Amino acid sequence: MPELINTEDFQLPIESLEDNLDFLKSFYNENRFEDMDNAKILIEKYEKAIAILSEVANED
Repeated sequence: MPELINTEDFQLPIESLEDNLDFLKSFYNENRFEDMDNAKILIEKYEKAIAILSEVANED
């Protein structure tokens, strides 16, 4: 029989996005992107996605 997994071992989608955003921001602050303008846009899109998911999560 396969080993059972616990759902608590997984991050919620918003947690994954927040972790990725922290990673992107740290690289951005260290000027580690070849294209800093596109990196800034990507960070802004992550922030928007997190804001949208936060609103939806608060509706439940």
